[in-house]
Amino acid sequence: MTRTILETDCVTPERRQRLFRFEPDVFSTDSLGLEWEPKTRFFHVFEAGELVANASFVARTVNVAGADLPVVGIGGVVCRPEARGRGHATAAIAAALAYGRAVTGADFGMLFCLARLLPFYSRSGWDRVPGPVLIEQPAGPIASPLEVMVKPLSRHAWLAGPVRVNGKPW
Repeated sequence: MTRTILETDCVTPERRQRLFRFEPDVFSTDSLGLEWEPKTRFFHVFEAGELVANASFVARTVNVAGADLPVVGIGGVVCRPEARGRGHATAAIAAALAYGRAVTGADFGMLFCLARLLPFYSRSGWDRVPGPVLIEQPAGPIASPLEVMVKPLSRHAWLAGPVRVNGKPW
């Protein structure tokens, strides 16, 4: 298998179609009606020249138990169905985490996911954050309807206590 990862600050319309429109609701989140934070960096995975996966990055400072913590926000994680099970999404996430840590110095990665994806992320060292986690939406802060997970990027331990994302989910 020949895998390459392309780091970019945008997604072309063709790549967006291939990555995010191969089924009607690729992330299974349309019914939630959430507004999302735009991502600022994308990590496209190619296998044998074909675009097969992506993970995206956004820098954010969240408030945990009254303390402000920078986090490497990971979102837009997707792998085309025909390429699953070969580590492409994991490789994209690792590239996004490494980039985000270098840029922000954050001690944690953070992501939002559906409950059915908890086992996938848990296998890669992500831990579920007990709720509620407050996210911003146009009508004001709400408890995230998605699971929130963090991954330590250093020896620091995640703080216990309420979490406020200080913006929209990503």
